[in-house]
Amino acid sequence: MMILQTAHELLQHAGHLAELTTTFQASYGKGYRINAGSDRDTWVLYRNIQDAQQAIARLLSEDALEHPHALSGQWWDRYDVPDASISQALVGQAGHLIAACAYCEANKADDDCYRSVDATQRAIAGMLHPSILLLASDEKVRVTAS
Repeated sequence: MMILQTAHELLQHAGHLAELTTTFQASYGKGYRINAGSDRDTWVLYRNIQDAQQAIARLLSEDALEHPHALSGQWWDRYDVPDASISQALVGQAGHLIAACAYCEANKADDDCYRSVDATQRAIAGMLHPSILLLASDEKVRVTAS
C-alpha cells in the first residue's frame, strides 16, 4: 500500500524526470529520435530519463504496474522520451497522490479510501514507458520470490 512518505519520494523523482525531459526537448526538439548516430551526451540524457522513469515505477503498486491507465495516449509510439507536457502531468498526478495519501492517513481510512490512491498510481503508470513497467514488475516478482 502506498504511504505518504513514498508518495513524497515519487514526487521528487517526478520532478527530476520533468527536468530531464524538458532539458531533452529544449536541446533536441520534441520529435528527436535516438539512433546509432546520436552523440554521447544525448545517450546519457536518454538513459537518465529511463532511470528516472524506473525510479518512479519501482514505487508503484504491482496492480498499477500491471494495469496502467493512459490518460494522455501512448507517447512512446511517437517519441523516444516523454515530452515536457507528459512529465508535467506526471508531477501533477504525484501531487494528487500525496494529497490522497495524506487524506487517507489522517482519517485512518479503510481500504475504500485508498481507491483514489490506487487510481492515481495507475494513472502515473500510464505515463511511463511500458518496458519500464515490465522491468519494475519483474523486479517486484523476484523480490517476492526470494
